Amino acid sequence: MDWTLIWTAVEAIATCVLIAGIGIAIWQLIEARRSTNAQIAVELFCELCSEKILEILRFIYNIKPEEDMQNLLNVDKDNIGYALGRVEILGALGAKGIIDKRLAIETYGGQPALRCWYQLCEH
Repeated sequence: MDWTLIWTAVEAIATCVLIAGIGIAIWQLIEARRSTNAQIAVELFCELCSEKILEILRFIYNIKPEEDMQNLLNVDKDNIGYALGRVEILGALGAKGIIDKRLAIETYGGQPALRCWYQLCEH
């Protein structure tokens, strides 16, 4: 019985087990990231669809183009900043690859974001 061949076979099996373990660990990391992205997306979606944000968006939509931002009440400016801050967080998460950009655009973008942009771009 050649012990060298047996140890070579044991080493090969151990190497295969190690490679399989590394593959499973990488798969788990990918799945954990997907799960985290989904959690973040749901939380942001709930926040951006909250009554507070919707009320702020309605206010933004009703701002007259000729109105000066300086004439708005401080509470209105703070509310606008709050809503825009949430959208900025979404953009930052997309830019860093923490949340899928396509998901962010499809879920939160579109007409509401464009309407806000057009309403506020002059200011």
